Amino acid sequence: RLEILKMMHNMKLWQGGHVLSLSLSHFANDFDASVRCLVSFWLEGLRPMVLGTTMKALLREARLAGQTAKNKYLLRPERVRKAKEH
Repeated sequence: RLEILKMMHNMKLWQGGHVLSLSLSHFANDFDASVRCLVSFWLEGLRPMVLGTTMKALLREARLAGQTAKNKYLLRPERVRKAKEH
C-alpha cells in the first residue's frame, strides 16, 4: 500500500512535467510502437530525423538484445526442479 501511495504522490509531482510512463505491458503488447514512443520522447526538442532505415535498425537491435537477454535468463524446467528440491 505504501508503494502505491508513493507512486500516486510522484504522479502528482510530475503532473504537467516532461515525464513518459511506459510499463512492461506496453512493450509486451506492441514492442515496436513502445520503442518508437521512447525514442521520440528522448529526442524531443532535438527533432532529428530518426525514420526509415535508422529506426528499423534500432528496432532490430533492440529485439535482438531482448531475445539474447531472454535466452540468458530463461529458467529451464530442469533448473526449476533442482531449485525446488533444495
